[in-house]
Amino acid sequence: MVDNRGDRERTCRGPGDAIQVPPGLHAFLERLKMFRRQTLVTLVLVVGISIAAAFAAAPSPSAIAPGGPDLQTSLEKGLKARRPVEFAFIASVVQMVDNGTLPKTLVETSFLWARKKRPYPFPYFEQSLKLQAQKIGIGL
Repeated sequence: MVDNRGDRERTCRGPGDAIQVPPGLHAFLERLKMFRRQTLVTLVLVVGISIAAAFAAAPSPSAIAPGGPDLQTSLEKGLKARRPVEFAFIASVVQMVDNGTLPKTLVETSFLWARKKRPYPFPYFEQSLKLQAQKIGIGL
């Protein structure tokens, strides 16, 4: 609680003794509080804008690391292909990607989704890719 005793001094009463604060110091402390609030708001805005810019500028992650295995090897190993029919399907998918008939992003998203399925992710990949390709008018 603050008691006003004229223009010369202000007394702040706290849990203990009264502290006398000169009028100039009291005004300075009030400006300092406002400055800290403005600085905090500015800092939060700068950090938020920086984070948003970093996400916007970041390249989209690819399912297959650059310099890593090629698409066919990644699909065969990642999907745990084990039958000749599965290897043939993967080969036809890779050929369609190389020809430009099938978008690589479509294959990668189906691969990432199916790879989490257990124990064998290949059937999930096959069905997902066929449905997604059918939606954009590509037959597999």
